Amino acid sequence: MGKRILYITAFMLLTAGMVSCDKKDDTSINNGTETPTTPAEPAIEEDPADFPTMGFDENGASEALFSVSDSTKIRFARGNLQYQASTGTWRFAEHQYEYIGTDNERVSSTYDGWIDLFCWGTSGWNSGAVCYQPWSTSMNNNDYLLGGFASNSLTGAYEQADWGVYNAIENGGNEAGMWRTLGRFEWSYLRSNGKCAPATIGGKYAGVVILPDDWQTPEGLTYEHSNFSNIQVTNNYTFSEWQRMEAAGAIFMPAAGRRCYGTMIADIGSCGYFWTSNSYSCQGDTRAVFCYYRTIDQYPQMAYGTRNQGFSVRLVMDQD
Repeated sequence: MGKRILYITAFMLLTAGMVSCDKKDDTSINNGTETPTTPAEPAIEEDPADFPTMGFDENGASEALFSVSDSTKIRFARGNLQYQASTGTWRFAEHQYEYIGTDNERVSSTYDGWIDLFCWGTSGWNSGAVCYQPWSTSMNNNDYLLGGFASNSLTGAYEQADWGVYNAIENGGNEAGMWRTLGRFEWSYLRSNGKCAPATIGGKYAGVVILPDDWQTPEGLTYEHSNFSNIQVTNNYTFSEWQRMEAAGAIFMPAAGRRCYGTMIADIGSCGYFWTSNSYSCQGDTRAVFCYYRTIDQYPQMAYGTRNQGFSVRLVMDQD
């Protein structure tokens, strides 16, 4: 995060593990003739397209519930938020582990591809900030102050600056006001239940698994929680195994990287950054709150960073 991010405090846990096996070359002797053993069948590479997302309703909301306070339960969106400027269309990623990657460098008001890294408060609603469009790339942090004041968050009078409140999500019910962004204390509460841990999917996608309130690990699968210790955990799932995990309610937050210094993309596959709805509450500070994790250690963090960086957005729906 360099000089742009300060005052980092411990938040959740994360790493990504890989398991490998050395193939043993063995032979047997039969009547004095050396005969090689039958070679093992090569591993079949799975196509993620063969395993559609499970565990979400027709609006793209998780069927499982997650407590984010003593009195509030939410449902996660089926994937990270995505946007197409040429058509003004918002949607959720088809799979939880998917992200756009380096194509976010092409962000513009006319770009006909998809982006999924957004500066803070860029729902498209005119919040009084200089920059409020989802394609904004200004490197001036003060251009993203809602109403021109650092203390305003994506709530109350400025809730329309929240991507999920202001916009209709094409594959998420297609009505404005159905979704919202989690607050900083909700993220803290969520991880305090001890149901989050690092994982990889398909040997390719690194991130964090979050388990719902009522969780039972599917038969034949395993889940290991690191308990905020220094012990490295390994949760590796094939695409077919992950389909069973998410059908049981598991949520995956991918390491989609970030957009910084305008359009430069960094940390893809090694870090995940997710905006919260909160500005930093310290008087005179102009940053916003986000949570992030790195695959090189066990400790995802909550941090305060400049609003001109492009981070992932994972929306939630309140349970009535």
